[in-house]
Amino acid sequence: MNELFTWSWFISVVLVGVLINLASAYIKPPIDKIMRRYSQKWKTHSTEKQRQWDASVNLLVDNPNLVTFIGLAETRARHRLVFYSLMAMPMGFVTKDSASHGLFYAAGICVLLFIVIVWAALSELKESGRLAMLLVDVQWLETDRAVRAAVEITDAQRREREGTEPEPDKVWQAWNKNLVDK
Repeated sequence: MNELFTWSWFISVVLVGVLINLASAYIKPPIDKIMRRYSQKWKTHSTEKQRQWDASVNLLVDNPNLVTFIGLAETRARHRLVFYSLMAMPMGFVTKDSASHGLFYAAGICVLLFIVIVWAALSELKESGRLAMLLVDVQWLETDRAVRAAVEITDAQRREREGTEPEPDKVWQAWNKNLVDK
């Protein structure tokens, strides 16, 4: 404890601090360059994935029969998830019993089987979740298109009844005015 109050300790702390500061000044630019490159790759990957997802959703919206097949694939994935989960439970019990009776080789195999089955169940969970999200997006897009079509029909009927041209959207004008004023 007495060493904390000596001049040599204070000088060594200051020197180490200065050396760390100098080292960080030289190390920071290469790290920034690497992170920029990684960030750009991630951004490109994300936009490509989003483009593929949107293409899948649009394909399903345009082909209602495919929606049925995706629904069946999701159901199949969920059933396989349940099957794998039920199959994994006995492996856990067998592992416990085998280890308690000294059958460590059998216990090791059961642990390995348990891990493989749980991994398969988790992959089915991921797949069923992806398919479910795809169906939700398809349903949302179909609903959005139906609402837009209904609004257009209603607006066209109103214009036909009143014999007027479509009015510009007041909210849109106010929003644009707000942007221009800023």
